[in-house]
Amino acid sequence: MVRVPRYAFHFLLVTLAGLLGACGYSAPVNPVPNPNPPSLTGITLNPSTVAGGQSTTGTVTISVAAPTGGTLIGISSNNVSVPTPPTVMVLAGATTATFKIATPQVGSPVTVAVFATLNVSLQTTLNITPVTALSLTGFTLTPSTVPSSTTTQGMITISAPAFAGGQSINLTSVSQLVTVPATVVVPTGATSVLFSVFTAPVNAPTSVDITAELNGGTKTATLMLTAPPALLSGISMQPNPVVGGTASTGTLTLTLPAPAGGIPITLTSSDTVTLPIPTATTIVTIPAGATQAQFMLTPTTVPNTRRVQITATQNPGTLNAVSQSVVLNVVTTAVTVSALNLSSASTTGGLQVTGTVSISSAAPQGGTIVTLSSSNASAATVPATAIVPAGSTFVQFPVNTSAVTTVQMATISAALGTGTAQTAVLTVNPASSVTVTSLTLSPTSVVRGDVSTGTVTLSGPAQSGGALVTLTSNDPTVSFQPSATSVLVPAGSTSQTFTVCTLQAASCPAAAGTAPVMATITAALNGSSKTAVLSVVAAPTLASFTLAASTVAGGASTTGTLTLSAAAPAGRTTTVTLTSSDPSIQVPPSVAIPSGSTTATFAVTTLGVTSQHVATITATLGSVMLNATLTVTPAAATVSQVFFNPPSVVGGQASTGTVVLNSPAPAGGVTVTVSLPAGTTAVTLPVVSISIAAGATSATFTANSAAVTAATAVHVTATLASAAQMNTLTVNPATTGTLSEQIIAGGETTSSDFPVSSGALQSTIVGSDSGTLTSINLSTNSGTTTSSDTFSTYFGKANLGQLRDIFIDATGNVYACGTTSDSALPVTAGVVQAVYGGGLSDAFVAEFDSTGHVKLLTYLGGNGDDSCNNIFVDSTGNIFVSGRSTSANLMGTTGVVQPALAGGTGGDFFMAKLNPGATTKTWFTFLGGMLDDNASGRIAVDSMGNVFITGTSKSIVDFPISATQGRPNMTGAISFGVLVELAPDATSVKHTTFLFGRTPPSGMVGTQADASGGLAIDAAGDVYVCGSAAATDFPVTAGAFQTVFKGNQDAYVAKIAANGSIAALTLLGGTGNVQACKGLHLDSEGNVIVVTPTDAADYPVTGAGIGPLGGPSDFAVTKLTADLSTLVFSRKIGGSAAENADATRVELDANENIYFSLSTSSADFPGMTASSFQQFFKGTPGGANNNMAIVKLSADGSSILYATYLGGSGQNSTTTLRYKKN
Repeated sequence: MVRVPRYAFHFLLVTLAGLLGACGYSAPVNPVPNPNPPSLTGITLNPSTVAGGQSTTGTVTISVAAPTGGTLIGISSNNVSVPTPPTVMVLAGATTATFKIATPQVGSPVTVAVFATLNVSLQTTLNITPVTALSLTGFTLTPSTVPSSTTTQGMITISAPAFAGGQSINLTSVSQLVTVPATVVVPTGATSVLFSVFTAPVNAPTSVDITAELNGGTKTATLMLTAPPALLSGISMQPNPVVGGTASTGTLTLTLPAPAGGIPITLTSSDTVTLPIPTATTIVTIPAGATQAQFMLTPTTVPNTRRVQITATQNPGTLNAVSQSVVLNVVTTAVTVSALNLSSASTTGGLQVTGTVSISSAAPQGGTIVTLSSSNASAATVPATAIVPAGSTFVQFPVNTSAVTTVQMATISAALGTGTAQTAVLTVNPASSVTVTSLTLSPTSVVRGDVSTGTVTLSGPAQSGGALVTLTSNDPTVSFQPSATSVLVPAGSTSQTFTVCTLQAASCPAAAGTAPVMATITAALNGSSKTAVLSVVAAPTLASFTLAASTVAGGASTTGTLTLSAAAPAGRTTTVTLTSSDPSIQVPPSVAIPSGSTTATFAVTTLGVTSQHVATITATLGSVMLNATLTVTPAAATVSQVFFNPPSVVGGQASTGTVVLNSPAPAGGVTVTVSLPAGTTAVTLPVVSISIAAGATSATFTANSAAVTAATAVHVTATLASAAQMNTLTVNPATTGTLSEQIIAGGETTSSDFPVSSGALQSTIVGSDSGTLTSINLSTNSGTTTSSDTFSTYFGKANLGQLRDIFIDATGNVYACGTTSDSALPVTAGVVQAVYGGGLSDAFVAEFDSTGHVKLLTYLGGNGDDSCNNIFVDSTGNIFVSGRSTSANLMGTTGVVQPALAGGTGGDFFMAKLNPGATTKTWFTFLGGMLDDNASGRIAVDSMGNVFITGTSKSIVDFPISATQGRPNMTGAISFGVLVELAPDATSVKHTTFLFGRTPPSGMVGTQADASGGLAIDAAGDVYVCGSAAATDFPVTAGAFQTVFKGNQDAYVAKIAANGSIAALTLLGGTGNVQACKGLHLDSEGNVIVVTPTDAADYPVTGAGIGPLGGPSDFAVTKLTADLSTLVFSRKIGGSAAENADATRVELDANENIYFSLSTSSADFPGMTASSFQQFFKGTPGGANNNMAIVKLSADGSSILYATYLGGSGQNSTTTLRYKKN
C-alpha cells in the first residue's frame, strides 16, 4: 500500500466528465444542467455462464433516454484475465447499450464480477467453466522424511499445461506441525509447481498428511518428522590460561540430553607435546540424560606461552560428524588479578556502586572467572564471581549496599585461582550523615514574574528513595516549584535543581507583590543548611516612543525609537508590541530590547497611496501604551521595475513587456518611455511611449525580435522623469536539425503494470509499494515531437519504496535518493553502508548512468525510520543529501553541529556530504529538537560551499539556531517552516529562518506551516523558499502581491536575505483548502516560478485555464517578479477530476519553457497526443487511482507544448522531476 504522501491531499470523486474525457469528449465551457439526468439501473450478461474461450453479451440499462451526445458508462471486471471494454455508449434517445466480453480457457471454474459505473456502480456475475477440466497427476515431497523444525519441498503436477493466468491448487495440512500455503499457482504454460513446507519441533517421530485439491480431485503426500538428535554444541576449559604443569578442567555441552547409552565424544590436541591427551581421556562419554560431561587435562611446563587447540568430535569419520574447538593458552606464569577499583570509595547505604576488576593478560576464549567477596556482607554484597570476556582484561560488577545506622567499612576482594587477591575498601554511610554543601541560584537577579533556577548539592549520594531537602524563603513573594517547601534529590545523586518563582499564579504559590526585594533562600537537611540571595527587581516601563520623521511619502520608510525607564534586566529580553491603525503603514509585530539596553529602533514601512493617510502607531509594554502619529503623502510615481513574459524568445517571436510603477499614477496618468541601446537589431519596439492611466500601477508593451545566429541579450530601459529601470530580453537562434531532450521523473507506485523498459534494474513490483525512476527522451524535428523511454524501472522489493529526489550531472548520470524497507538492494562494492540498518526503513543513495545501469548504491540508515528527501551533486561529484531520521544508533562525524539525535518524540533532520563514489562520509550531522523535525524541502549549495536545507519542524522551543541569533516567540504554532544555512563543514549553523504565524484560521487550533516546496539561490545570494501556511498572521511583507490570508491553507513564497531575515514574502491562494507550493525555479530575470494545487475558484490568475478544469482541485503555475510584488502570469491547468502532487520540481530549458510533474485522476488531462510517451490514463479515472502527468509548458504560460501520463492501474505518485538537453 502506498504511504499517504507527505503534504499531499487526495480527493476521490467519480465524475461523468472524467469518463467522457477518456473517449476524447470535451464538455462545453458552460453546459446547461440536465434537470433529469439518466442514472444506471441495471447490468446483465447473456449467457451468465459460458465455457472458457466463448463470449458473452452484456447489457447496461439507464433510467431515462440518453441525451444528445449519448451517455457513457464505465465497464470493468475484478479479473485481469477477463478484460472488458473500458466504456460503452448509450446512444442519444436509447436506454440500453450492449458490449462483448471474451473469456479465456480455464482449467477450473472461475467466477468474475463485472461492474458498470455511472455516478454509482452496479455489478453482475460471470461464471466461466472449463472445456476440459485439469486434474492432479502427482504430489511428491523431497525429502519425505526430515528432522523437525526444518524445511522440505513439495511438487504438484497437473494433467495439461496451465491456461493464461495460471492454475490455482488448494493445499491443506492435517496438523499445525506442518505449514503449507493455502493455495499454490501453476504458472501459465507449466504443468508443475514447487513450494516450501515448513515444520515445527516434535519430541518423537510423527507423520503428517498434506492434501492437494483441484476440481474435486485430491492427492495426498505424507511427511515424516523425526525428533532432532542431541548434538555437541560447545567445549570450554577452566582455568584458561593455565600454567604449564597444572591441570585445567574441560566441559562438553550437548544441545539436548544424551539418549540411552550416552554419547561418546573424541578429543584431540593440536600440540601433543605441550598438551598430551591420556588414553583414558581420548573418549569422554556424556551419560544418558545429561547435557554435560567434564574431563581434566594437564599441559607440560613450557618456556613461553603456547596456544593449543583442543577439538571435540561427535561421530568422527562419518557424514554426521560434529566438532567444536577451544584454544587453551598454556603460560609460564599464572594470570593474576592486577587491580580492583570502585566507582566511589564512599556511598550512602542502600545505593549501588560499580566495581572494576582487571587481570594481567587478555582473557582467552570462554573468558576468565574471577572470584569476588565482601568482608562485611551486612553492609555491602557482591556476586560470587565475575567473568572477564574473551579478549578483554577487565570486567565490571555491582556492589550493593544496605541501609546502615552507623558508618560501616567493607573490604571487597577479587582473586584468580591461588594468586594474590586485590582489595578495595568501601565506606557505607548512614543517610543521616548526608548534609547540604552548597546552594546556588542562576540568575541571582530577576525581574518580578521571571524565575531563577536553584541547585542544591549534598555531601554524598542521596539514599534509596532520595533525600528530601527543605526549602524556605524569608520573603513570601518568592516561592518554589514544583514543591513550595522542599526538593527531592534522587537516590544516588548528589545534586538537584528546582525553580524559584516570583509571581503569584496557579503554578507558583508565592504571595502577591510588586516591590523589589532581596530574598534569602535556605536549603536544609539533617541539621545542615546553606543559603543564597535572590534579587527581585521591578520590570522597566516604556518611557518614550518617537518617530524619526512624522511625514513620509508613500513607499518610503522611517525609523521608530523605543526607550525604557531602566535598562532591560540581565538574562532576558524585554519585548514591546507594536500596532498600526492603517494597513498602508506597516510595523513589526514586536521589538526586542536586549538585556542591558534602554533603547531599540525599528523600521516603519509604507505602501504607495493615492491620497494622504494618517496612522497612529501604538507601542505597548505591560500596562503602558504610547502612541506616535505618522502622515503618509502620495509619492511621485516612478518606474519600479520592467519585466518580460517570456524573458527569452526564439528570433522572430514577440514578448510582452510590463512596466510597473512604485505607486498609482496621478490624475492625468503618466507616460513611460522604453528604449533600446543604439544599434540594436535583435529587438524592436513598435511603441516606445507607454501610457499608464490614472490610478493604475502598470502597463504592457510589445517587444518584437529578429532572427539571430547566437543567443543575444538585449537591455530594455523604461524611463519616467529621471528614474529608470532596465531588464534583459534574450533572443535565441532557432533550433536546426533535431532537438533531443531528457526528462527524468521519480515517484512511487502500487501498480503492477507501471511501464518499465526492457533490461530494467527491476522489472516487476515486489511488495505493495515501490519507487519508480523513468527517463523519457523527447526528439523534436521540424515541429514534430516523438517520445520514448531511455529507461524505466521499479526500485525496491519490499512493502515500502519511495524515490524522493533526483539530480542529473553534466554527463547525464542520474543520482537518486529515497526510502526503502528492502534489505536486499544491489549495493555496490566499497560504499559507505553496504548493509541495511535494521529499522523500519533506510534512506538510500544511488547513481545510474544515462542508460539506467547502477554505478553506485548505498544505504544510509540505522535502527529507526530513515528517509532521504533531497539530493544535490556539486561539480566535483560530492553528493549532498538531506532527510529525516529516528535512528538513535546513527552517529554524526566528528565536530559537526549535532552528532546525535536530539531525543524526544519524532525524528530530526539529517544532512550528509558523501565523497564522489559514496565510499566515505565527508560529514554527517543531525539537526533538530525534542519534537518532530523533517528536512522535507530541498537542499542547495552556494558558491562558497554553504549548505541550505528547508523543511518543517514542531520543535518550537529548541530547534537549532546560530550562536548570535535570538529565538522567536512561536506561541500558538504547532509546526513551522524552516530554512537552515550550515557552514561548509557542517560544524555550525550560520542562520536559521523561521516561517510561522501565531493566529490560526477560524475553527483551527494552532497554526501550521512548512517550507517543503522548493529552494533556489539567486545571483546575489538571496534564497527563495516556498511551502504552505495555515496562519492568518503569516509574516507577509509590505508591497507583496498577496498580503491577506484567504483559505484554510494558502501557499506562500519567501525571499530570504543573506543574513537570514525575510526580505519579501507573499501568500498565494484563494478561499480553498488545498494550496501548497510544490516546486520553485528562478528564470533568467530572477522571476520566481511556482506550482501549487488549488481548489479555490478565486485563486489569482492572469488568463484562462488550460484543460477542462472543474474537478475537486486543479494545478496552478504562477510566475512572480523577483520582489514578489507582481504577477507575471498565472494559469490553472487540469482535467475534470483532481490534480495534486506529493512533491515535484520546476525546471526550465534554454528557451525558458517550464517542466513539472503532478498526480492526476483525470482521464482528460490536457496536452495528451499521439506523441505522448503514455497517451491514455491507466486504471479507473475520477478518483479510483492516480497517474503521474509530466508537462512542458510554454515560457509565457499560455500553452502546453508536450504532456504525457506515466503510471499503471494502481496508485502512482510524483515526487520529483529533472530536465536536461542532450
